[in-house]
Amino acid sequence: MIRLSGRQMKWGVEATTPALIAGLGKLLAPADLLESVALDEVLVLARQGLPKLFRSG
Repeated sequence: MIRLSGRQMKWGVEATTPALIAGLGKLLAPADLLESVALDEVLVLARQGLPKLFRSG
């Protein structure tokens, strides 16, 4: 969760509650999206919004 949060921990500190919650939020957001929208639709939106990330073809 810490890695997902993007937070940097002080030396010797394994985790903090805010960092764990931030990581959990980043994990749950895509999971929630995929429960309500089909993967094909998500890919269409991603290709439209970020065309340079996808190869044409």
